[in-house]
Amino acid sequence: VEGKAAEGRSPMRLVKTCRDLVDGFEAVLVSVEVSITKFDEEVKARKPVQSVINKLTMIDNKVAQVRKHMDAAKTTKYKTKETVDELVSTAADLNAKLGQYKNALGEATSNLYKDLAMNAGNIQSYVMEYVEKSCVTAA
Repeated sequence: VEGKAAEGRSPMRLVKTCRDLVDGFEAVLVSVEVSITKFDEEVKARKPVQSVINKLTMIDNKVAQVRKHMDAAKTTKYKTKETVDELVSTAADLNAKLGQYKNALGEATSNLYKDLAMNAGNIQSYVMEYVEKSCVTAA
């Protein structure tokens, strides 16, 4: 009997956790978008060489891709495996690119770059946790 009662409560807690994760990665993406705008201004103010501008553009495009995939996943209420997988993939790619370009871009302001990288990592972590907790298939 006790096991049944625990099972009965579990789905509600799962939905709350899933909803919290969605709220989390949606909020963090907004932070990334604000940070990347400030970061663009700082890097461009230094009048960097073209290769640095190219890397910055690639990061900008990755952030836009994460937004596009998050919006697509949002239309299915994050319940379609394909759209959530795309979101995981682009978030991971953004995170990897930020790590890869750290030396080329990071000196603009280390704190802003650290925030950007941390938030990109948080998006990836939250979305992966969302998948791990079976939120995609949760009713």
